[in-house]
Amino acid sequence: MGYRFVQLKWRLLIPFLDGLLALFFFWKKGIGPPENVTKILLIKLNNLGDTLPLFLLARECHRRYPGVKIDILIRPSLKELFEDYDGVRHVMTMNPFEEPRYTETKVGLLACMKTVRRLRKEKYDVILDVRGDIRCSVIASLMGAKFVGGFNDGGGHWLQNRSITPSKSWDFITRDMNILRALDPDWDISDPMSHLFFPVSISRKEIIRERLDRLNMESLSFAVIHTGSGRAEKEVDSDSVKNALTDISWPQQKPLLLIGLEHEREGLEVLASSLHPWVAKVIVFSNIPELAAIISESKMMVCSDSGPMHIAGFLKKPIKPIINELEHQTKQHKSIWCPYPLES
Repeated sequence: MGYRFVQLKWRLLIPFLDGLLALFFFWKKGIGPPENVTKILLIKLNNLGDTLPLFLLARECHRRYPGVKIDILIRPSLKELFEDYDGVRHVMTMNPFEEPRYTETKVGLLACMKTVRRLRKEKYDVILDVRGDIRCSVIASLMGAKFVGGFNDGGGHWLQNRSITPSKSWDFITRDMNILRALDPDWDISDPMSHLFFPVSISRKEIIRERLDRLNMESLSFAVIHTGSGRAEKEVDSDSVKNALTDISWPQQKPLLLIGLEHEREGLEVLASSLHPWVAKVIVFSNIPELAAIISESKMMVCSDSGPMHIAGFLKKPIKPIINELEHQTKQHKSIWCPYPLES
């Protein structure tokens, strides 16, 4: 009850402060984006799936501004996400939300301010706050860019030069892509779902194919199954997997590949042996790019974790969600946060 009261208090307080402070910072809205854009910083301090649209945003910025230098600011745990992508110059990290009360400790605040000071030296032409959060709005405003764009639904829009009002009908990818209209209201954002991609290097694919060959698994012939991420609420049993395979009429003669981290190997081996009459094999990955490379070689994705689901979506693989919570969310909020092809 106490937590809900605090949440309600902030929901009421932030709009009040936004309205009041907008009167004092009205002059910011008169500043438009510079004509010559050479350096852009994209900020998205979110979880894995929410960070993926940065690939699309960076590509669009390169198309509009040839030769532009693009940096991104994301959570430390997601830095490896961009190992195979050459569309950004620098991947910087900040950790204001990942650990409990991080920004409320002296060490946490000093670390954040150190990052801000370092980024101020870059003298960005444009900073786009793709998260839409009052804390990110403050962080973006402190970096001294010529132009700051963002969303006006999370607080702090008075710190931005131009704010976008999100539509409730937008899925999360369309929402993030519309941040570009802070730079140009006429920027064409039509059909972003047709332009999804996830970069996987050729060398990484070759390594994964060699591992698949040792398992006698042919590319695009198997369904990859991710049954958890070391978190009990996401783990599923053999019955849940069998029900999912039955729902999508996956042929019993077609192979299955169970994937997970090294510490999950033993549990995956047990699960694989209990999926009869389907035949399942196990492969482990050590990082996000490896996970993406494995999914890229599969025919479809069966998963109980939204992170791998989003990677499969950006790789344009059909998805079958399992576990009650995830399946319920994909059905109830498909148009918002799961706009990918779903198997049923």
